[in-house]
Amino acid sequence: MLPPGPAPLPIVGNLFDLGDRPHNSLAELAKIHGPLMSLKLGQITTVIISSAVLAKQVLQTHDLRFSNRTVIQAIKTYDHHQVSLPWLPVGPLWRNLRKICNCHIFTNQKLDENQGLRFKKIQELLSDVQESCSNGVAIDIGQAAFKVMLNSLSSTVFSLDLSDSSSDIVREFKKAVRGIMDEAGKPNLEDFFPFLRRIDPQGIMRRMNVHVRRVLDVFDRIIDERMVLRKEPGYIPANDMLDTLLSLEQNKNEEMDRNCMKHLFVDLFSAGTDTTSSTLEWAMTELLRNPKIYLKAQIELEQTIGKGKLPEESDVPRLPYLQAIIKETLRLHPPTPFLLPRIAGENVEMAGYVVPKGAQVLVNAWAIGRDPSRWENPDSFMPERFLGSDIDIRGRDFELIPFGAGRRICPGLLLAIRMLHMMLASLINSFDWKLEDGVTPENIDMEDRCYKLCIRIKLKAKIKWAPSYKLIRPLKARLVHWNLRAGNLLELGDKPHKSLAKVAKIHGPLMSLKLGQVTTVVISSAALGKQFLQTFDPSFCNRTVGEAIQARGHQEVSLAWALVGGPWRNLRRICSPYISNQKLDSNQVLLQKKIQELVDQVEESCRLGAAVDIGQVAFKATLNVLSTTIVSLDLSDSSSDAVRELQEVVSCIMEQAGKSNLADYYPLLRKIDPQGIKRRMVILFGKIFHLFDRIMDERLSLRKQQGHIPPKRHASYSSLPL
Repeated sequence: MLPPGPAPLPIVGNLFDLGDRPHNSLAELAKIHGPLMSLKLGQITTVIISSAVLAKQVLQTHDLRFSNRTVIQAIKTYDHHQVSLPWLPVGPLWRNLRKICNCHIFTNQKLDENQGLRFKKIQELLSDVQESCSNGVAIDIGQAAFKVMLNSLSSTVFSLDLSDSSSDIVREFKKAVRGIMDEAGKPNLEDFFPFLRRIDPQGIMRRMNVHVRRVLDVFDRIIDERMVLRKEPGYIPANDMLDTLLSLEQNKNEEMDRNCMKHLFVDLFSAGTDTTSSTLEWAMTELLRNPKIYLKAQIELEQTIGKGKLPEESDVPRLPYLQAIIKETLRLHPPTPFLLPRIAGENVEMAGYVVPKGAQVLVNAWAIGRDPSRWENPDSFMPERFLGSDIDIRGRDFELIPFGAGRRICPGLLLAIRMLHMMLASLINSFDWKLEDGVTPENIDMEDRCYKLCIRIKLKAKIKWAPSYKLIRPLKARLVHWNLRAGNLLELGDKPHKSLAKVAKIHGPLMSLKLGQVTTVVISSAALGKQFLQTFDPSFCNRTVGEAIQARGHQEVSLAWALVGGPWRNLRRICSPYISNQKLDSNQVLLQKKIQELVDQVEESCRLGAAVDIGQVAFKATLNVLSTTIVSLDLSDSSSDAVRELQEVVSCIMEQAGKSNLADYYPLLRKIDPQGIKRRMVILFGKIFHLFDRIMDERLSLRKQQGHIPPKRHASYSSLPL
């Protein structure tokens, strides 16, 4: 039996339950359905893990069964997934790549050898900040950290420095690396609806092809230059990663060829830069929201290494409070909230349920880090919780797994830990930081979106050894709503009216969004509502017509949907007499009769002890009033198959018209009607039109008979076949 979960909608499943913060939405759903929960994301069965106990089962106990990945479409560019360490299935190639990383790149010995290089890069970071202070220019901490990580990796891998921003090649390379991370981090409709893969509706694969091609071209150029150098007499090995891999290839290592080498570099540069820079942004923001914690960190640094001095990596073990700050930041803001997706290799029984073979499995590290059963005051930034605690971030303690755990733990974990401690310690020990005037800790937006951050604050920094310099700088984050072609669609959630009311509190009562490919303006105040519906009524009087309404050309002759013009005015003139006060007064007896029938039905249910569906009985009463008023037919005979079918058809039309339809957000999907809504509407309209044709034919026949008296009372409908 599948784990419990919220009921899915047809076709789209539970996609609209995710909202724009899926890790948070799924954590809330887990409070209802439990820490082992199943959903249908589009056409993909997905199991969500939201507790440390179950995470341990997935990442350790049943590690072999869950060791492979669900590969997202963006990663399949240039067949990257077939040679990529994070995405490869466990096998000989994956083991060889992991061995290369563990033995030649990320060992403590290798990292110790390169710490002088990292120290130099951090000095360059501080020089950039100091220069900005001198010039009064703003600095983006996330961008600066990204640059440090990129330069550190390029020096370690190629013995090349990418700090020369004036170089076109360097700028293109940085742009391409950033583009790869952005595109890979976007929710992609193709991952939820496999039938869309051929048309690439959001253009993600097309853009990924461009970015990856640029990066691979740069790597080809670097490798070619190195191979030429290696053939020269007296060549002195660079002792970097490229030399190591070329030696492996030269020694006929079957698992390491040029293509594999280049794709390994893609993984290192894309995964090794963004996660570290985003975590540093969060750490700085949390410290500035918590001045007492910030002060304690400064005091620890001043007492341990001296005020204004640059720390070394050997100092970190003597800075327990700094280590606690990094752990607490990663607990609250894991760089990848769901880690990387896994796939069940076979049916696996867990907690009395079965995770089916082929199901996608997501471990919600964000929810686990805020589990109230594991953490006191889970939403508060409290580094003190880690003082004297053995809990670590290296994958042994499953209540804190920002880098994953088990055999597929992030191979760059040790480098990330070293860089985070060094960059944060250097920034807060070299500069005094404070919020910009007028900004308080309470009004900083701390809502982290999945994959990216949502922070935008300004700080003032003062260099400790040069107090006259000041810096006003934005701590910017790369805010990515589920955007571009997806726009703000998933921000709507399952209660779009409520979600948009909440967003309007931030952006105002006149707000624009991009719902798929459709620009949408949302009005959330009476004053603006009056302008749209009265002042500028002629400018806004026509409708955006949903695809469902266009079945059988309904929108062209519908009073509710037709364009304002001659046919629409004629329809309104015809209908107006039948809904005037005079007409409604003349039908009071009929209305009272239908209300009495409703009351009688409720009394009958009370007598029998049966429950009453108020919505259903009200629907029936309204339908009866309308049918009697319009065609003098009574639909009160529920025993009639024809009556029941009519009621069902009307209900189905309303249901289909009210569904969220992907074709309304992505016009290119209209021809394929992916949810089948329009096809069903065509059938339903056909049924009800057939009924109306029968009624009109019968009435026309009666009108031709001599002595025909126009009906003033309703006739029985039970004998009329549908």
